[in-house]
Amino acid sequence: MTRDGIASFRNPWFTASVGITAAIALVAAIVGFVWLPLQHPGERFKGVWDAICSAAGLVRNTSSGGQIVGADYLTTSVEIDPQMLEGASAESIGRGATLALRCTMCHGARGLSQADTPNLAGQYPVTIYKELVDFKTGARASAVMAPVMADLSDADMRDLAAYFAYLPRVTSSGPAAASHRVGPVTAKSTAKPALPGSRDSLRSICAPS
Repeated sequence: MTRDGIASFRNPWFTASVGITAAIALVAAIVGFVWLPLQHPGERFKGVWDAICSAAGLVRNTSSGGQIVGADYLTTSVEIDPQMLEGASAESIGRGATLALRCTMCHGARGLSQADTPNLAGQYPVTIYKELVDFKTGARASAVMAPVMADLSDADMRDLAAYFAYLPRVTSSGPAAASHRVGPVTAKSTAKPALPGSRDSLRSICAPS
């Protein structure tokens, strides 16, 4: 028998194997997507299709009498949209620069930290605003930030976000990286000192001025 003859519906063995495989797949689909979801306690489906969609993860039904479980800790209250905090005015940035004076000890005078704190210069305003709100509401706990945020209003936090977003962001290969270095390495600073009585010390003494 040729290969074409084996993989042909004229071959009763091939036809039977295909039929059995299809039947097993159909039964498994019915059990997994219809019978098991309908047997789950507490679930109320509007029909078979609703049960199939729920089993596939497309629909999640919650019983009307079910209790909604909330978090036992504070979560953020900021709802972000794409146009949020865009187009800050010069007055807002100026007010933010004044308010940012309280942040210089940890985050640097221009938003570039010299300590183990994040750089704020050039960050997205929405990111900074959200973090400030979370610190103020307690969604983020910080013994350092909590007293700083205590007397800030929502407008103050928006001005701070506008100011830090206005500052130029500096990459690791830019001036920010250089500002974290102790100092430039020069040939003079790397040269070994001449030891007393060495050839180098004699050369330096005998060299004409």
